[in-house]
Amino acid sequence: MRLRTAAAILAIAVTTAACAGSTSNGGTGGYGGVAPTSAAPSPAGQSTTTGGGKYSYGSTSPAASGGSGASGPVSLTITQSDYQFAPSSPTAKAGATIRITNSAASTPHTFTITSTPIDITVDPSTSQTVKLDLPPGTYPFVCTYHASHGMKGTLTIKPK
Repeated sequence: MRLRTAAAILAIAVTTAACAGSTSNGGTGGYGGVAPTSAAPSPAGQSTTTGGGKYSYGSTSPAASGGSGASGPVSLTITQSDYQFAPSSPTAKAGATIRITNSAASTPHTFTITSTPIDITVDPSTSQTVKLDLPPGTYPFVCTYHASHGMKGTLTIKPK
């Protein structure tokens, strides 16, 4: 009886630990944070490729492949390493496709633009592309896993 109880407790602990670090591409992450400055609401009717909301998300691909899940050429790459983003204050045009590259060998990161549905998980040694269907303005972004380590930045969206 004690062995079954111990096994059940261990199974619950493992499940809880596995779920504690997960995020969703469903577009709910980032809501309730700081609103973008100088940004108007996005036009209705914009489509997504993955997840919910009005924004396009890319698919995971190996970092060296250069593949793009979002439409359009990649105009900016943001690299995640050592609990920081480089560059930490990038600028891109509205509608641009950017690549998020996780150069860590074993640490997953997120790229979450606060107050938008853009909330992707980037596994170690992979990249994802994101189409920035956002109005011009300034948007804080963060790795939700490592925000306490200072892993954050500010994205400036310029008009097309």
